[in-house]
Amino acid sequence: MTLAEFQANSDQPILILAPTGRDSELTARVFRDHRLHAEVCAGPKELGERLSGSAGLAFLTEEALTPELVQFLVKGLEQQPTWSDIPLVIITSAAGETHANAEALATLVGKGNVTLIERPVRVMTLVSAV
Repeated sequence: MTLAEFQANSDQPILILAPTGRDSELTARVFRDHRLHAEVCAGPKELGERLSGSAGLAFLTEEALTPELVQFLVKGLEQQPTWSDIPLVIITSAAGETHANAEALATLVGKGNVTLIERPVRVMTLVSAV
C-alpha cells in the first residue's frame, strides 16, 4: 500500500499508545500534520480490542510494553483474519533495554509484523516507517 493509498483510507487509523507525558497527543499531531488518520488509545485494553477491528497500524513506545499490553496485542494479532498483517511500530531506546522488554519484543516479533525504531527519531523517519 502506498502512502497516498493509506492517507486516503480513513477506515484504517493508526492506533497510538505512548503513555509517557504528552507523547500520544504529540505523535498523533505529527501523523495528522502528514494527513494520516491517527487515534490515541486510552490504554492497553482499548488498543488490543481495536487492533482486531479496523486498525491499519499500531504505534507504541517501549514504555507501553507491559505484560498486560503484550497479552492484549497477542490476542488481537491472533484474532486477525488469515489475510491480515497489521503492523506494529515500536519506538525503543538503548537506555530502556531490559530483560522484560526484550522478552516482550521477542513475543511480538513471533506473532506479527513488527518494526522497531530507535530513539531519537526524526519526524520524516517516523512518517516514512508508518
